[in-house]
Amino acid sequence: MRIFPVAAGLAMLLPALAYAAGPIARDKLTDDGYWKIEATSRILNDHALAIDKAIYHAAELARAGGFRYVELHDPYGRKNAFEETATLYARGATAPVRPAACRSGKRNRCYTADVDAVIRHLSGDSGTEPGVAASSGKDQYGRTVYQSGFGTGAVGD
Repeated sequence: MRIFPVAAGLAMLLPALAYAAGPIARDKLTDDGYWKIEATSRILNDHALAIDKAIYHAAELARAGGFRYVELHDPYGRKNAFEETATLYARGATAPVRPAACRSGKRNRCYTADVDAVIRHLSGDSGTEPGVAASSGKDQYGRTVYQSGFGTGAVGD
């Protein structure tokens, strides 16, 4: 009769394991040449913010395409009691300069980031946690401080 609690526990654990083993973000190429990147974080058991996962994935795509920099455009997110979702648009860049034009036309909604800096800042303290912010120091009360979110790895003016 002890099999039932173990089986029930496994049944509850399997979806969480499948989620953890899956990709950190999804992407697709848009008609205007950008990658549309979507990421999700579970509020209760995920150590990464959805926006950090999306930015990290954009850096991965740029690196795989042979780019040293990545343009990040038009982030937006949604949140409910269980999860948060972030979407942004990205494309590889060859120089550390601000994008000539933001996809949305709003200058404060885009920037260029150094791919290596993004990967370094969003790989956790161990360097092996994709999409997780690494600690960047302590505040005046001794609490660990993390720098992440839109603006991570920014270069240019």
